[in-house]
Amino acid sequence: MSQSDNQDETFELYDLKVEVVCPPGERILCGAKAGDYFTLEGELLSLPPGQSISIYSLAIALSSPVPVMKANLSLPSLRQSIAKRHALIYFVPGNPGVVEFYTDFLRSLRALLDKTESDTAYDIYGRNLFGFRDADHEPFGGQNLPYELDAQVEGMWADIASQRRGDSHDQPYDSVILIGHSIGAYIVVETFHRQSVSPKAGLNLQHGFLLFPTISYIARSPSGLKITALQQRWYLPGVEENLHTIAKGLLFLFPQSTLQWVWANYLGFSSQAAATLAEWLKSRDGVWQAIHLGRSELKYVLKDKWDDSFWDNVSTSSSGGVVPKFFFFYGKHDHWVDNDLRDEFIARQKARGADPARPSIEIDTGDISHAFCTREDTSLQVAEKVYTWVQAIDTFQK
Repeated sequence: MSQSDNQDETFELYDLKVEVVCPPGERILCGAKAGDYFTLEGELLSLPPGQSISIYSLAIALSSPVPVMKANLSLPSLRQSIAKRHALIYFVPGNPGVVEFYTDFLRSLRALLDKTESDTAYDIYGRNLFGFRDADHEPFGGQNLPYELDAQVEGMWADIASQRRGDSHDQPYDSVILIGHSIGAYIVVETFHRQSVSPKAGLNLQHGFLLFPTISYIARSPSGLKITALQQRWYLPGVEENLHTIAKGLLFLFPQSTLQWVWANYLGFSSQAAATLAEWLKSRDGVWQAIHLGRSELKYVLKDKWDDSFWDNVSTSSSGGVVPKFFFFYGKHDHWVDNDLRDEFIARQKARGADPARPSIEIDTGDISHAFCTREDTSLQVAEKVYTWVQAIDTFQK
């Protein structure tokens, strides 16, 4: 019996309805009107009585691929084959954990590095947090819940450890820099901590870049306090547990193109960020995963559990005694960070005296928002900040 005889070649075929949607004030070509539609049942295409459709519109509708959210974003160095050292810059997104939100930021960083790379080739890689891409997991349900924060840490740690040089599939990187945004910064810090306690072979962690970090008491932040107050004041049995279903029902009322148009034109999102947000909002499980992870963040991100020595010296046998240095970049007024706790942490570090191995902490003097990745200009500004940190590391290594 051949291998093909053992394969199950059955598949599901769904009926399809394609409807014309037009953002307010826009013009529709090819004679269509908002609300026009056709259905495809099996191989049969049907139109409502009295309605026609342009063959050009039909060709586009049936041939255009449906956008599929990327699982990761890889931007390798052009100097892999000639560099003396190979380093990985691994990016961990915030919540919602969709790496495509950071396309402008990571591409800007790649362009800056390409101008000055010499002895060290820096590959850039980022991936979604777990549960945010429908194609990567079975549908969530009562027996298959979304990922908690601890599962995100464990999963990302394992994925970071599995990365290998772009020019060699079996060689680990000489060094790894982790960048985390928002709750991604917490995941980065916990990865360093767990690697120091139980190191994974071949993982040479060296530095952590923490952008708008939410590493302690998220519930005390301005947004955290509002969410907690709403939960207490407007609690209705069954509502919180089914919030994702309610949200999905409301989002069902709006076509993806309309959501994209609103976020781009009224909220100032870049075209890339608006398209990514619209696709994520219309995904099967993405909103549920975000809500579930958000609850987990409020529950488990409490008082920072790392003592002062952790920030100075996190050495592991697998990293050859390298002393990672953490770089912090806080927002001036970050609605996901308690300013008092932030300032207390900074004061505690300063009181310990100056030391090159201790964390470098900066607070933005401008108005870069927590969601910097939704705009091209702020994505570039943060990329330039990260680039200066990489340059400082390069200077130290020479």
